[in-house]
This record gives sequence, structure tokens and C-alpha cells, in this order.
Amino acid sequence: MKKILIIILFILFLQPLYSQVSWIKQNSPTNTFLKKCIFTDTLNGWAYGDSGIIINTTNGGNNWLLQYKKSDHYFRNIFFLNKFTGWAIAWINNQINYGSVIYKTTNSGINWSYQNFPDSTFFINCIYFLNQDKGFLGCAGYFSPILSTTNSGVNWFPSNIDSSIVSNFPVNNIEFYNSNTGFASGGYFDIAGIIWKTTNGGLNWSAKSVAPEPVNEITFSDSINFVAAGGDYEYGASLLKTSDAGINWEYISLNEFGIGYNISFRTHSEGYIPLGFSRTVLKSTDGGNNWSSFAFPDSASIYYINFKDNRNGWAVGNNGAIYKYNPNSTHINNISSFVPGDISLYQNYPNPFNSSTVLKFILQKDSYVNITVYDITGKEMITILNRRLNKGENSVLFTNMNLSSGIYFYKITAEQNLSLEKSTKFGKMVILN
Repeated sequence: MKKILIIILFILFLQPLYSQVSWIKQNSPTNTFLKKCIFTDTLNGWAYGDSGIIINTTNGGNNWLLQYKKSDHYFRNIFFLNKFTGWAIAWINNQINYGSVIYKTTNSGINWSYQNFPDSTFFINCIYFLNQDKGFLGCAGYFSPILSTTNSGVNWFPSNIDSSIVSNFPVNNIEFYNSNTGFASGGYFDIAGIIWKTTNGGLNWSAKSVAPEPVNEITFSDSINFVAAGGDYEYGASLLKTSDAGINWEYISLNEFGIGYNISFRTHSEGYIPLGFSRTVLKSTDGGNNWSSFAFPDSASIYYINFKDNRNGWAVGNNGAIYKYNPNSTHINNISSFVPGDISLYQNYPNPFNSSTVLKFILQKDSYVNITVYDITGKEMITILNRRLNKGENSVLFTNMNLSSGIYFYKITAEQNLSLEKSTKFGKMVILN
């Protein structure tokens, strides 16, 4: 009897640990697409999204309030130097004017002032300030993709950039490691991913083509080891690594459906890359050497993850999704032997195809399997299969009834039961009608 009581108490003690999750959904003041969140400390944060909105939290993301809205302004980026002073970039396109707008606040976003950028042909993607006076703009090409200011944005001037063939590609993001060393990243879909580097505080920049698709964000491990994320709709997410402060970059295709919209590390070892419309997130536990995908809670489409330290992290995405990292999660559900390697996926055959093709894969365990087809933009088109299958080799015949010619992706998701983490694989197929 005493043994039985001990076992029962042990089970009761473990039960809440199994129910803990790493990400907890927060109440959101909006149902619009949230694209980025930024925190100046563990309490004060901002996020922006569609319909010209900025939302704010002052208690670490437990509560969020709508801080600003201007529906004809399409926000592109936000940056805060400290809890009081911040800037935002928006595009405007209405019946009166078009171009870029630069926002500024000096009271934590309680009030925002803005002015149209003088040259309406400049479409600005991002903004970054080193201090109150010195800042940079990343632009969508034209004669200079990087502009700088030394008087807090009163005047902006083209930066000195080398004259290589890729110098004027669009800049998506700017980050500085210190007051001298900084990087800009960007590029064009289907052409090249570019990284610009400065070692003299932004006075001069050099550009280098490092990938076949755009680079979205760089994060720094130390003074010489950096990691960047990017990708495109056709070839999926990609990673870039350097161990010599950006002199040389190693390009790695992650073979995952989705785009690496940003990259953030919770610890030196544990990092995350949200893949947006694919509804999955990549995670590394070895400092970015290896990555595996997992489905985010509620199958949310996450576009930005931001860790301030190893206990405070936030994620935002489609439909106003806001999640906060749970530092008390035990990750006991990860003790399952169900890992991404539990699915082995073959290329569909024939490919390209006209009327039908066979999808073949191997399951290491009996699993619930879902197979869904997406178009090249990530839009869900059709569910092919959604039922339990036995372990071993399985094949599914996909007969095309309504899809037009083009490139499509299929996602195979398997789970042993509805409470465990999912294992996911992606494939690419071409329909020729």
C-alpha cells in the first residue's frame, strides 16, 4: 500500500511538468499580422503590424496595448535606442502621396511624430541608430541602399559604398556589433543575397554576394562568430555562418519550407529561426551547427522571435499572434524518442507531373500523418491525407484535380499521439498541365 501511494504521488508530481510548454500565448490587442517585436529591457517592448499599428507592453509582454494606428501607413521596421527614444519606418501609398515616412518618439511611443522622406522615390526598409545623433537607413536599392545621419535624422546622406555589381541591392536589416563594426543584409529573390560590412562606424561599406537568396538578419555570438538567416519561397530557409568576422561566409541550405525571417539565440547554444507561413520554427541546441523544425503552439505562423536574455523571449506573427517564452518549462516532452529523423522522405515520382504523382515516405513508428500542399507563396491549397498510418514504408497517390501549372510544396507531419511534438518534412513538386 505504501509503495502504491508513493507511485501515485510521484505521478501527480510529474503531471504538471508534462503540461508545461515553452511558449505561452498572450492576449493580443489586434488580429492583424504582427511582423516584428523589439525590447529595450525585460519590461518595455513594441511590435508593429499591418493596418499601420504599433502595440506596446510595459510589463514584459504579459499585457499589450494598441499604442498607435494610421491605416494608410505600411510599417516596415521599428528600432528603439532606449526605453524612451525610438524610430519607425513606414511606406505610404494613397491618393495624395507615396514614398517613405520616418517616425520618431522621445516618450516611449506615447506620442509619435513623423515626416515624409524628401525623396519619394526612396523606399526605406529599415532604420538603426548607434546613438542619439548617428543613424542609418537601409533602402530598396536606387543609387544608394544605405543612408546615414549625424544630426538625429534632420539630414540624411548617401553612405560611401564600394562600386561592386551588388552594392545597390536592397537592404533589409542593419545591425552593429560595436561602434565601429556593423553589417547590413538584404538582396533580391532569385538573384543574390548580399551582406555589407563597415569597420569605421558606417563611413565606408563594402558589399559581398554570399547567397542565392536574400539575407534577412544577422546575430553575433562574439567578435568573430556571426550567424545569419534568410531564404526564399522556392528553395526554403537558409543559413550563413562566419568565423572570421564576416570576411568569409559559409552558405547552408536548411532544406526547410519557409523563409528564415530572423534569428535569435536564447543562450549561446539554443537558437531559433521562425519560418513564417510554413507554421514551423527551427531550433538549434548546439550553437547553430544543426537545426531541427517543430510546429509552434496552435500551429501559429511566427515571423519574429526576440530573446532579451535566457529567460525573457517573445514571438509575434500572423493574426495578431503574441507568445512569451516560459522559462519554467522543463521540456520533459522532449524525452520522447520521436525526433525529426522519424520520417524519411523520398522525392515524389514522377516529378514534374501532369495528372498524378506518388509521395513515398518511411515512418519509424505508427503515427498520425497529415499531408498538405502549399503554393509557392505559402498559401495552403489542399490536404491530401489526415489519418493514422503504420510504421514502415508508406506511399500516397496524389491526383491533381484543380491546381494550375507551377511549383508547389508538400508538408508531411507525423506524431505518435496528439500530445507530443510533431516531426515534419517538406518536399517540392512541379505540376505541368
